Amino acid sequence: MQPVKLTILGDYIDCQIYRGRLYLWTFDGRVKVYNWHELINSLPKKENDMIALKFCFLDGNYLYKTDLVDLFIDKEFKSILLKKFTSVAKQTFQLTNKQADKFLFGEQDTPQNILPTDTEIYSNKLYYITEQGLFSTSAHRDNKKYPISSRPTKLWDCNLLSIKANKYPQLALSGGNEGLFELNLSNSDDDIWDRNEPNQISKGHSSFANYTFWSIYNSSLVDKFFFQIKLQKRIQRNHQRK
Repeated sequence: MQPVKLTILGDYIDCQIYRGRLYLWTFDGRVKVYNWHELINSLPKKENDMIALKFCFLDGNYLYKTDLVDLFIDKEFKSILLKKFTSVAKQTFQLTNKQADKFLFGEQDTPQNILPTDTEIYSNKLYYITEQGLFSTSAHRDNKKYPISSRPTKLWDCNLLSIKANKYPQLALSGGNEGLFELNLSNSDDDIWDRNEPNQISKGHSSFANYTFWSIYNSSLVDKFFFQIKLQKRIQRNHQRK
């Protein structure tokens, strides 16, 4: 089966989907924030397509719940669900700017009026990087004029290439030739990582990093990839603290 695709026409430098909102950063220095659920609910050409579209764009994790996975044993149920996905995969879902703007929650200039190199949203905060360093500011606000605060806080001076958050929470910071770093965002006193300052994970070149739970997978355009498992280290250090 082919993937189900949604295209919103335009020139965008980055995007995020967070808590029912779609954030699009445009090349002309704007952030456009859409009501994601309303936008997706407008797509079905037939009412029967809504279930498949919901699984594709709104609640994909639902397919992995134990109760539903058990139903896949039933070949008849599995066949019906596959037919629904095949039906929507054959369709073209494309919106112009004008069509998408029907679901616009708010629009504003990017913080500092600078195009970000990369962005990440976690715990109602936007983290973004520019040539000037790493910044954070509040996001997912009810203010339609400023869905994102225009008063960011600078966290670090390093010129980074990409950032990625996990839920524990830490922020992986890829610094190119400077290496791979991690910033602990937790407020818990029980956490084992230093807070407020990035900790260097590797001196090797880092173009992009992503998490599997606590562990980090690092990739590079000029050097070797590596996967660092951190869970056992956390258990050992927690044991030492008792």
